[in-house]
Amino acid sequence: MPNQNRRFDGDFMALKSVLESGKIGQMVRLESHYDYFRENGWYDTYGTLYNLAVHTVDQIISLFGKPDRTVFDVRSIHHPGLGDDYYDLEFFYGNGKASVNTSMCVLIDYPRFTLHGTKGSFTLPPVIHNSGKKKTVGRHKINREPAPKDRWGTLVYINDQGEKVEKKIPVYSAAYEKIYDNLAEAIEQGKEKCIKDDEVIWVLEILEQATEIAKSHKKEKKEGESK
Repeated sequence: MPNQNRRFDGDFMALKSVLESGKIGQMVRLESHYDYFRENGWYDTYGTLYNLAVHTVDQIISLFGKPDRTVFDVRSIHHPGLGDDYYDLEFFYGNGKASVNTSMCVLIDYPRFTLHGTKGSFTLPPVIHNSGKKKTVGRHKINREPAPKDRWGTLVYINDQGEKVEKKIPVYSAAYEKIYDNLAEAIEQGKEKCIKDDEVIWVLEILEQATEIAKSHKKEKKEGESK
């Protein structure tokens, strides 16, 4: 059950609660952004797919399952052929599409999540992550308090009476302990795992396919440069 703790991020659980409420109707478009501004890419030449996409792809799989088809745009902007630092991974589910996006060239934040459906829309700003903010090195501290209200999501939908309704969706603290509680229960009591084996395999297959695209972007040799 590696890398699935992000299913229990506060912002993602807020998004999930909106989908489960049914208020937006059928999902038409979901965008997930986790961007940075780094002039030398992601930790010099290390790629972003297995560092970041492993989490955001898993979030999509946990919501909708295995996609009907996929379209991947993966690039190496700062270090061609050495490490991917841009991706736009699209997942199609019937008439709906979800995408996960990361770039090292974003100085003004996108919303963390943008969701549109047949009956409404939902948007949620970055709660903790900020593209232009310098990353703090060291152990992370888990805040048990809800996010500030200016970091809550906004849901706008048409209710059964045909009225437009707008409401704020709270973002509570992360609940990473749930995955470990479930793991212990699965081992000791034989309870069903909250992370299905097939879901783990699907995520890894997606990352492998996207990595092959990243490898295809070879560094162009300049005139007079040795091979």
